[in-house]
Amino acid sequence: MPRYQLLLARAGVPIGLLLKDSDLVRRCVRPDLVDLGFQSIELLSVAAASVAEYYFSEGRAADARALLHRGIVALADARPDEDDYAFLMMVASHGDETDVPLAETVLHRVAEQSEAASTPAYAALFGALRASRRARAAEAASKAAEAAQHFRKLQWPYYEAQALELAGDKSQALVLYRKIGDVADVQRLQTQSAAPNRRGRSQTELTPREREIVALVVTGKSNRAIAETLVISERTVESHVASILAKLNVKTRAELSRLSP
Repeated sequence: MPRYQLLLARAGVPIGLLLKDSDLVRRCVRPDLVDLGFQSIELLSVAAASVAEYYFSEGRAADARALLHRGIVALADARPDEDDYAFLMMVASHGDETDVPLAETVLHRVAEQSEAASTPAYAALFGALRASRRARAAEAASKAAEAAQHFRKLQWPYYEAQALELAGDKSQALVLYRKIGDVADVQRLQTQSAAPNRRGRSQTELTPREREIVALVVTGKSNRAIAETLVISERTVESHVASILAKLNVKTRAELSRLSP
């Protein structure tokens, strides 16, 4: 039964937070969940990550970081494996700065013995998260782009979206968050983009170039045809189209065409 509760929390808490289903989250987080997790080294990181996520969502950041600290210290003395990657990412992104080096050491220990296809992806994402916390923007963007490529090959869109966001491609991250039904992150990015930029334009407002591209998309032109018409690269058109879809909260070119007069 304890193992079942821990596995239920591992799935239910993140899903509940992404869907903004507070009832599901509360039902998955039992009062004794942390103690159950620390009784089983195998599921230690599951319990710590699940409850820490819950604490952060409730505004209890200090409690969450204390739990992440307790978890990483215990994990360092155990035999961590690939199942602990998600917990290590949480320490890298939200844990106390003093715990990040220990998490990195644990990550390297696992990576040295791992043949899992996800290992390079998580290693790159960890590097991006750590660089971001140190305000090393270029390094963070480079590592994040590398992680996004790995996660794309794995077909793990949630982590790909996280990496893209770290890399600065928030419009494509938003597209992926929408695709997987991640309500919380969609709303978060939309709120951020609604703030006016330095030119006084809402970040959901189309630029003149984007309006040009919309006019061509609704005529049925392909990205290649649009690129030839505007004398820009096809990749640039793809980026503009992704941004347009994200700003207008639509998923396909057909939906975009129906919106346009």
